[in-house]
Amino acid sequence: MEVLEDSNNNMKAWLTQAPKLTTFRVNKLKKIEVDVLKNFLISQSKVLDTTELPDFYFLRPDCLILGPWPEVSLEKAGKEVIVDALCAAAVLRGAHVFAPGVMGLPIAR
Repeated sequence: MEVLEDSNNNMKAWLTQAPKLTTFRVNKLKKIEVDVLKNFLISQSKVLDTTELPDFYFLRPDCLILGPWPEVSLEKAGKEVIVDALCAAAVLRGAHVFAPGVMGLPIAR
């Protein structure tokens, strides 16, 4: 039984970490310009106040792999949503928040 608990703890720990790589599916019907992608990443780096750009490459013609951004400090937005553990883990992996995972919201003013 202890082995099962260890594997569950390892799975929970893995699920609560943001992924190191982000995968995007590219529409092959439209041509993707690498320069446009670089310019977009440069504009995002200005928003994030960093000079480093994440590495990126194409695994296949329709599969873009984007590496992690360097550590940046983000300010809190002031509003928080409380979600359950499964929803939080899914959000860290890139999912959207849906109503079943929401446990609490601030009062609208």
